[in-house]
Amino acid sequence: MAVVEAITSAILQPLFEKLASASFLKFASKKEKEIDSELKKWELRLLEIRAVLTDAEEKQITNQAVKLWLNNLRDLAYDVQDVLEEFENESWSQTYSYKRRKSKLGKNLVPTCFSAGIGKMGWSKLEGITSRLQEIVAEKDLLDLSEWSLSRFNERLSTTSLMEEKPRVYGRGKDKEVLVELLMRGGEAANGSPFSLEDSPSHAKVRHSSFTRHRYDISQRFEVFYEMKSLRTFLPLPIFSPPHNHLTSKVLHDLVPNLKRLAVLSLAGYCLVELPSSICALKHLRYLNLSCTEIEVLPESLCELAILKEKRGLSELSLEWIHNVNGFQSEAMELQLLNLLEPHQTLQKLSIMSYGGTTFPSWLGDHSFTNMVCLQLRGCHKVTSLPSLGQLPLLRDLSIKGMDKVTTVGAEFLGVGSSVKAFPSLEGLIIEDMLNWKQWSWSNGFNQEEVGEFPYLRELTIINCPMLAGKLPSHLPSVKKLSICNCPQLVALPEILPCLCELIVEGCNEAILNHMSLPSLTTLKVGSITGLDCLHSGFLQALVALQDLEIENCNDLMYLWQDGTDLHELASMKHLEIKKFEQLVSLAELEKFGDLEQLPSGLQFLGSLRNLKVDHCPKLVSFPGGLPYTLQRLEISRCDSLKSLPDGMVITMNGCKSSQCLLEELLISWCPSLKSIPRGMLPITLKSLAISWCKNLEYLHGGIVYDGGDRRELSRLEHLTIEGLPLLPFPAFEFPGSLKTLEIGYCTTQSLESLCDLSHLTELEISGCSMLESFPEMGLITPNLISLSIWKCENLRSLPDHMDCLVSLQELSVYHCHSLVSFSKGGLPPNLIELEIHYCENVTESMLDWGLYTLIFLKRLVIECTSPCTNMVSFPDDEGQLLPTSLTSLYILSLKGLKSISKGLKRLMSLEILMISDCPKLCFLPKKGFPATLGSLHIEFCPLLKKQCSRKNGRLNYLNEENGVSITQITSAVLLKQGVHVAIDRVPVEVEIHGSHSCPIACFTKDEVNGETVQYGGGEEMLPIAFEVV
Repeated sequence: MAVVEAITSAILQPLFEKLASASFLKFASKKEKEIDSELKKWELRLLEIRAVLTDAEEKQITNQAVKLWLNNLRDLAYDVQDVLEEFENESWSQTYSYKRRKSKLGKNLVPTCFSAGIGKMGWSKLEGITSRLQEIVAEKDLLDLSEWSLSRFNERLSTTSLMEEKPRVYGRGKDKEVLVELLMRGGEAANGSPFSLEDSPSHAKVRHSSFTRHRYDISQRFEVFYEMKSLRTFLPLPIFSPPHNHLTSKVLHDLVPNLKRLAVLSLAGYCLVELPSSICALKHLRYLNLSCTEIEVLPESLCELAILKEKRGLSELSLEWIHNVNGFQSEAMELQLLNLLEPHQTLQKLSIMSYGGTTFPSWLGDHSFTNMVCLQLRGCHKVTSLPSLGQLPLLRDLSIKGMDKVTTVGAEFLGVGSSVKAFPSLEGLIIEDMLNWKQWSWSNGFNQEEVGEFPYLRELTIINCPMLAGKLPSHLPSVKKLSICNCPQLVALPEILPCLCELIVEGCNEAILNHMSLPSLTTLKVGSITGLDCLHSGFLQALVALQDLEIENCNDLMYLWQDGTDLHELASMKHLEIKKFEQLVSLAELEKFGDLEQLPSGLQFLGSLRNLKVDHCPKLVSFPGGLPYTLQRLEISRCDSLKSLPDGMVITMNGCKSSQCLLEELLISWCPSLKSIPRGMLPITLKSLAISWCKNLEYLHGGIVYDGGDRRELSRLEHLTIEGLPLLPFPAFEFPGSLKTLEIGYCTTQSLESLCDLSHLTELEISGCSMLESFPEMGLITPNLISLSIWKCENLRSLPDHMDCLVSLQELSVYHCHSLVSFSKGGLPPNLIELEIHYCENVTESMLDWGLYTLIFLKRLVIECTSPCTNMVSFPDDEGQLLPTSLTSLYILSLKGLKSISKGLKRLMSLEILMISDCPKLCFLPKKGFPATLGSLHIEFCPLLKKQCSRKNGRLNYLNEENGVSITQITSAVLLKQGVHVAIDRVPVEVEIHGSHSCPIACFTKDEVNGETVQYGGGEEMLPIAFEVV
């Protein structure tokens, strides 16, 4: 992007607009003549400068002096912006203070705020800018820069653009485009270019910074930022990130308030619980992103930055009121406040939540908001009528939720005007939790088709409006997805839905499904429909394009379709799901009702069916032989009476040979009456088979695997799960060599000889096999095994031998193997990355014999209640030879005899995460501190250590008889007592109260910590817990 375009479009043009704004001139009313004179000088000088910018851009390539002049000009232009914005901020601050005092003291308060003028300091800044402008102009003449005519200059600008496609970065309108361009160009960090933490140039003039966030961003990463006095952008990447990253509080409390020029600040995705009040020092802040954080309350000082109506570049705004449980909100004050928060008309996205007024201000919905594309109104429980939103010309998505006082939605919602189209651009409309909404008077007195409301609406969702009755808008020509949930009084859908592809109807009256023409419908989901006894023939035969049908929890349903229904009309159906039918008698109506003993024929006419799921049909006894051969996935679960799968399904399906079958996935679970699977062999096409918790299954008839010959080699089975089959003789078969993942759980087996020669196996999990004592003597011949998990094998005495030969194994987990006495002859797999050992209390091998130090790729180690560690007094060894230096995460859990963390920990120079839990005798941390790379320290259930810790000046200090160890680099430090989680990195603290598994988690914040005892409690199931904040 050309320098001339960057400076002009992003800096100079906004300056010209601001210089001409009435709000700035009004603020300086006392010295209006002097101000006007000074501003005219600015404008003249800037015009002179703009005229030579194109020539300067060309000459700066070969002339270093011209390049320096452009850099100085850019610095000056930013400073001019800053000065003008400071004046605007002061103007709004005085206006806001005046209005607050007026509301308290009465209408006769004299408005003295404007008479204060700009003051001596402000006047000095104006004169300083004028002087620097004169110097820039003088230098222009010395550099012999030629002027371009204004028309020629504008012609050039009109034929170029900053970017073909602009990424979504929000901030000052034109400045954001410059930022995007700079960030995409990368390059040098000096002279106003972007900066990354990996660069190391001179930083004094860096204006835009972006950096790739780490899991734990410690303070050392940001030391260079203290030099960046001109920094305007603080942007961790990626911008939209889940809250799994941690930022040291030192950055927020010490660094950020000193970045006085900051305009763009993103903290999105960091696990933060507070925003410091010092944020108000950032007078130039235009973009603040706190999404995906744990911040619940914003500091009151943030209001000082909220001059929203002047923020031309503001594109997104979210306003949320704290829920007032005591009911003391004044509706008039709420309305007055929302009026003060009116944004600039260039706003694109607006969200208003928990507003306490009874009406919305007139600016909401005004057609002058020509850029508004997204609007959310949520939890405004006192509002009695919806605002007029229909005349917002570009509104694309509208969400309205939780307005309990609204009873009618009428013509006012559409906006003023008789023949004007309402909602001309709306594509998505969601109306939810309108508990007293009774009627939608969708037309303003004219024929809806002629007026054309909602002409481009693609998706309409209405959820939990229990009083809504009557009809919806009748003419919705563009709607493709319609969802109606928990609206039991609604009796009809719109009459004209020519484009509808997906219909979801739940918790409604059965009349809503009658008399519809849905020629384009491909997906139908029906659930909890009162009075529905079947899907009527006329309704089904109108669904000529239907591909997916899901029916769930319709308690009055006796059968799916009427006897004689021609299912050829459903020939396009690919997916059929039947769930939670306690009283289902049959798929088709029978002459004599009774408990369903088999699914009748009829499914074979569904010639496109690929996926069939039957779940929670307790009276289903058997299947017929007539399943369509096109079926690729069959899932049967929680059918208590099912005794067998259809005979012949595996040899032939619907008269076709096995080789013609398409079945690839078969899942059977929680069918306690099932005793066998089909007597033949399953189709060769089968890739995934899971049989779980069929407690009476006795025979597999060689169906899972094959008895030898070519069948084993031809098998395509890749994923096999056998779990909860206590009567199954195991192993009574040979596993196919094609297996990639294998899960064996809660089966009665003493050996696993059949695990030999599985050369394609990558994942193996064995759990709950209480009779298993050993692995095959030759070990596991699984050269490609990546992950091995062994759970709750209480009689297992040793891991497989020759594990050192498993060179592909990266993850090894062993849980609750109480009889385990040794790991493996030959040592552990050499390329392990993650190792977890939990509750193996009888291991007799010393830790040194484990050979952990040889695992040079090990990153994560978890040791919990495992011998001989449980008896160790100090961990690790003082020499640091026990653990590999490659570790990045170390978890020390439930080592009951542990008294100290040794100095050997310091040798783990890659360690980022350390967690110590449930070590009741632990009382000493390493005297020389922790590795410099450590970003997260968690300590819980260590009562003796807690007594020796104190918290001073926002730092955790460990105290013992000899010296104190200050932990300053840690971003997420927690010290836990029984049931309480206290963050000790910086106030305010975060408190999580953990109860039993059935209890919720309550979070609290506290503004200051003084070492006193504080009592917190939350939730009906929780008891108050007293603890000392440290």
